[in-house]
Amino acid sequence: KNKPGGVGTLIKSIAVDPKDSRHVLVGISKETAETPDGEGLWESRDQGQSWTRAQGIGNFAVYSILFNPDNSNIVYASALGSGVFKSNDGGRNFTPLGDSSLKYTYRLTMSAGDSNVLVAISNVFFAQLSLEEQISGKNGGIFQSKNGGETWTELTSGIRKYGEDQPVDFIGWLYNFGHMPNYEMVLIDPKDANHLIVSHHGENVAGTRDGGVTWEKEGAEQMVPGNIHNYAYCLGTSASFNKIYACTCGRGLFRGILSKDKKITWDFVDTAYAKELKPGLQPRNAQEARQFIMSGAYNHQH
Repeated sequence: KNKPGGVGTLIKSIAVDPKDSRHVLVGISKETAETPDGEGLWESRDQGQSWTRAQGIGNFAVYSILFNPDNSNIVYASALGSGVFKSNDGGRNFTPLGDSSLKYTYRLTMSAGDSNVLVAISNVFFAQLSLEEQISGKNGGIFQSKNGGETWTELTSGIRKYGEDQPVDFIGWLYNFGHMPNYEMVLIDPKDANHLIVSHHGENVAGTRDGGVTWEKEGAEQMVPGNIHNYAYCLGTSASFNKIYACTCGRGLFRGILSKDKKITWDFVDTAYAKELKPGLQPRNAQEARQFIMSGAYNHQH
C-alpha cells in the first residue's frame, strides 16, 4: 500500500476501526527514537491505498490511538509534547482535551469495562525535558478521566512532594516514581477503575488500588532482587485481568498472578542474572535523591 507521512517518517501507532476494517489510523514520527517530533495522525478509508492527514494535531508524534468500541466515530489520540485529543468524526478532525498538564502525555489507555474511563501517562524523558525539568514536579504525571475526557484527575499529585520533608522512612523508588514521571504503559482493571498497574521507565511496575491515593511496587523483590532500578517497557493482561505480563529491558518476560486482594505474585522469571547486580546508592532523603539524579550517575542498570 501507500505510505502515509513525508519522506523518512515512521509509523509509531496504528488503530483499525472496529466497525470497518478498511478504516485505518496511524501516528507518524520523524525519528526512530521516541521523541515529540512528528506529523500527527493520518487516516485511510480504503485499507491503505490512500492517506489524508487529520486536522487539529500539529507536528508531534502520536503514540496512542483509541477507537471507542461502541461508537467508532469517537477517537482519542495522544501527541507527545502537545497533549490529548478527541475526534467525533472518526479521525478526520481532532480537538484538544484537558489543559497543559496533559502536554507530555505519551500513551493513553481505555478501560475494557467502560469506554468513558481513560488514563493518560506522561514520559517527560521522551519529551526531551532536562533532568531538572523532569524532577521539578511541574511536568507530566498520571491522569484519569471517567467521563470520556471531559475532566481529568491527577493520580500522582499525592506523591509530587513526597520526601520534601525528608521522612525517616524515605523510599527511593516512590520518590522517583512521582518526581520522574516517565511512564511506559498502564493497565486498567475492567471491574475497578481505581485499580491501575503502571510500568515505569526505571522503576519497574507499580500499582494503585485506591485511585492514586497510595502506590506500591508490584512484587518488587520477585521481579528485581535488591530493588534495583529497571525498565518495564510493555504490559499485558488476560481478559479476566487475573494474569499480568511485563516485558523488561534485559531481564526478560514476567508473568504475574493477581490475588483476590489484587496483589501481584510474579511466577515466570529467571532471576539468575538480576541477583548478580548491586542495588547501588539508596538515597536517605529527597535532597540526596535529587543530588544523585542531577549528578548524572543515575543508572537503571538494565
